[in-house]
Amino acid sequence: MKKRLFVFLTIIAIAIPSLRAQNANDTCSYEFVETNDSTIELRVSINGLSTKADYIKVNGESFLPSYQGRYKDCLVFMRGRGQHFRLLTIFQVIDGKIRQDDYEHSMCLNPNNSKESYLFFYGEQPIKMVYDFKTSETKFIELGHPEQYRSLKGKTIESCDNQFYPVE
Repeated sequence: MKKRLFVFLTIIAIAIPSLRAQNANDTCSYEFVETNDSTIELRVSINGLSTKADYIKVNGESFLPSYQGRYKDCLVFMRGRGQHFRLLTIFQVIDGKIRQDDYEHSMCLNPNNSKESYLFFYGEQPIKMVYDFKTSETKFIELGHPEQYRSLKGKTIESCDNQFYPVE
């Protein structure tokens, strides 16, 4: 019994450094950096890769996206105030590079509740992001039947009552 325990503990001791090495680059971070009087950079880092997006200041005011959360190894930001417009900006690693994708949403004129739903793609997997205005919570839900949502890629998406439609 002691010999088995010793072998088991030895295997764990050997495996722990390699587990740490695998997870060491599994990090996501972002920061906003004011580069001059008219530009703010959003610097994004995912798993050791980095990229940036520039945002302009107009009359000293900037309209920066707000961080909504992390889904797996992608970072989700949102811009849009008021009742009718949201722009999701997704940063994710595809083919060894960070790719930025934007998903424009037209919102319901008369929402039924305090939650809004948005659609984006993680690779080819459609993801629904649900934001609750009362609690400020964000949830991510994988949607089934990816082929049902592929036609929405690259189009303005109408988001109404928890459903997604192409804006015609």
